[in-house]
Amino acid sequence: MNREEEIISQLIKDFQRIIPNGKVIGKQKVEKKPYDLVCVVQINKTRTK
Repeated sequence: MNREEEIISQLIKDFQRIIPNGKVIGKQKVEKKPYDLVCVVQINKTRTK
């Protein structure tokens, strides 16, 4: 598993724990589709590190 996959899988776990039932974050609604949000966050995280 490469670094990017590790980050994505970890973020998926984090968001499933934080957002179990879907909540509005900014303008993006998340309902049992963590990938939409994870992709955005993962890009930002890899750029800032």
